[in-house]
Amino acid sequence: MFSARIKRRMNGIPVIDVTFNGSRKFEMIVDTGASGTLITRSMAKALQVPVIGRVRSTIADGSTVIFPVGRVKSLSIDGATIRDVDVAIAEQMDVGLLGHDFFNSYDVKIKQHVVEFYRR
Repeated sequence: MFSARIKRRMNGIPVIDVTFNGSRKFEMIVDTGASGTLITRSMAKALQVPVIGRVRSTIADGSTVIFPVGRVKSLSIDGATIRDVDVAIAEQMDVGLLGHDFFNSYDVKIKQHVVEFYRR
């Protein structure tokens, strides 16, 4: 099990710190409904993420959007790390979304002040 402290909530959804490429921390929304991770344009710029393609995604309101895609070296939370992660890049978002590509091998328990990830 590993955990992440909830820094705040956006519309009731937890926001936690995620470390990118071993050193850069960014706030991310824990989005249990997202299949992949999405970063903001400013995050992509700060991390120097080159665009390597595009992906068509259905978003929460049911519409289809095409996002640029880049690759980050790693995503880490509390020592749990995944490497060589393709991420969608959103032009119009202020906070990124952490999706199932990070926690698909875990059961996620959202508590009042912490998000816990239990290996299946």
